[in-house]
Amino acid sequence: MFGWLLVALASPLIAQTVSGTVTDAVTHSGIPGAAIFLSSAANGESTFDTTSDAAGRFQFTGLPPGNYQAAAQKTHPLYPAGDPRAALLIRLAEASGNKAEWRLVRALRKAGSELLNELPNLDFGLAALARTYGLPEGAPLVLFALGRTAGWIAHAIEQYSSGELIRPRDRYTGPAPESGRPAEGSERRVGVGQ
Repeated sequence: MFGWLLVALASPLIAQTVSGTVTDAVTHSGIPGAAIFLSSAANGESTFDTTSDAAGRFQFTGLPPGNYQAAAQKTHPLYPAGDPRAALLIRLAEASGNKAEWRLVRALRKAGSELLNELPNLDFGLAALARTYGLPEGAPLVLFALGRTAGWIAHAIEQYSSGELIRPRDRYTGPAPESGRPAEGSERRVGVGQ
């Protein structure tokens, strides 16, 4: 019992806490939902992560003693913890075994994250995958479209079978056009072969 108690009392003495607030450079207001990364080369490239609270505050507790470097990144509204598709593609890029290209991708990811203060997105993941596997120049766009094709086909089938536009996201509420004809140069083609 005494040994356990000694460890429990000693652990706060050898651990450290890092805390802070992520703020907007212009408004100086706290940024909620920012991803915070804490790393230490001295502790074997240890990396810790958390997310800022509603006021932009964050805290890491129980860290091994050492010097740490913190980085904060804004997050995508749909993916507050980062785009999982991008994360998977980046892991696949790393698994390619192409060490020279992986070093380049890793350096670009780090530089982009620091300059833009954002996590990698799907486009970066596709480009990283194409680069490390030596795919042709247009491969990221083709892979993106290929991944969407099943959904596009399903939407087309649903729309043709119902005879109505599916999932309209917006409704125009502005003034009605002056005539029933499209404005000069804004003609739309509807249907195949028209």
